[in-house]
Amino acid sequence: MSHSYLALYLESFFALPIRREERILQYEQVVEELTDFAVSYDIGLSLDNNFEEIVHVSLVVEKSDYARAVGWLRDLLARSIFEQDRIEVIIRKLIQKLPGCCREPMDVLATVLSSLIRDKAKSTSEATGLWNRISFLPNVGTEVERDPNSVIDRLSLVRDLLIDPRGMRLSVAGDILNLAKPRTAWTTEFLSSTVSSFEARSQPASQLIVFSVREAVPLRPLPDPTDTMTALGISPSRKKGIRGAGLAYHTSINVDEEYGSLVFRVARSPNCVKAVLAAGSIVQGLVDGSVVLDVNTLDGARSSLAYKYAKKERNVSAAAMTVMVNEVLKGIPAKANADFLASLAHVTVHQVKAALLKHFLPLFDPNSSVMAVTCGTGLVQRIKKDLEDSGYHVEIRQMPKALEEDD
Repeated sequence: MSHSYLALYLESFFALPIRREERILQYEQVVEELTDFAVSYDIGLSLDNNFEEIVHVSLVVEKSDYARAVGWLRDLLARSIFEQDRIEVIIRKLIQKLPGCCREPMDVLATVLSSLIRDKAKSTSEATGLWNRISFLPNVGTEVERDPNSVIDRLSLVRDLLIDPRGMRLSVAGDILNLAKPRTAWTTEFLSSTVSSFEARSQPASQLIVFSVREAVPLRPLPDPTDTMTALGISPSRKKGIRGAGLAYHTSINVDEEYGSLVFRVARSPNCVKAVLAAGSIVQGLVDGSVVLDVNTLDGARSSLAYKYAKKERNVSAAAMTVMVNEVLKGIPAKANADFLASLAHVTVHQVKAALLKHFLPLFDPNSSVMAVTCGTGLVQRIKKDLEDSGYHVEIRQMPKALEEDD
């Protein structure tokens, strides 16, 4: 239950009064002061578009405000006051956002696909996703009116979990060496936090929900990242077999590193089933040799990946984030990206084909993938039949009618 309350906690993080020593700073003052001295501030799930189970809080300030920012972070994490009136306002605000979210295909996709591969009892991102917010927010809105202390107690529990020092990691990026005492501010009274554990469900297969933009995800670890990532670099060069044939405006394939999954997307397609079948045929052809995979194609993939990884360290802040993610979250060396790029020169066509066979072909097999589709009402039955013929067990879902209406 506490997982679901995290959505409410995140929305209220910068919008609550704060108890500071012997006085209370009202939420209007909190917003005013933060806006005055911080370049930017944010909170949400995920870190650098990865690790969706992590709560990420960031404050960007001028160097002269470094110590002040540390104090503000402490106050926001540990000294906010959960007032009933403010909580009610925040709940109403979240409920008002629901219809708009339900009209966004990618938002719907994310929540439906998450429900297929993640355990709501353990996954923070699943418990706070759109599909669960639809039922949770009206219920908690009623509860806060009937028994406000119960809601406040649960929000306090969420905060207690987040400030458990066993789970928090702190990262500072900037001109640290020119600060007089960069560590002093963190050693005074700063409180840490923790995140809840999660894990994927047992291997899902043969299931499809017609609801959002096409995705297929095999849940299996990816132990050979170099040749797999090279294969990812090759895949876009074959888009002409899909977009060029008029089957879809956009396709992409990438790795969900947190869950060890491959994700394939088809967007704005007149016939998503044909697009998926075409993609599967291309991968099969690359593996069996009917589609040519030569050295020039491999070199093009290397160039694409070099550019992609260079962008990850495009400035000091991005480079610091990369180091933090590598060392703290992934448990790999800080220079792992550079080592990866260097290793690309030694990847062979045979290794890439092996990666395609092991990891990419299962993406198009209903026995080892799950799928979600969003489409117009008139297309549902046709897509359902086509995908059942392909081997998927199809479930049709609809948003509550109240959420389909304009505000």
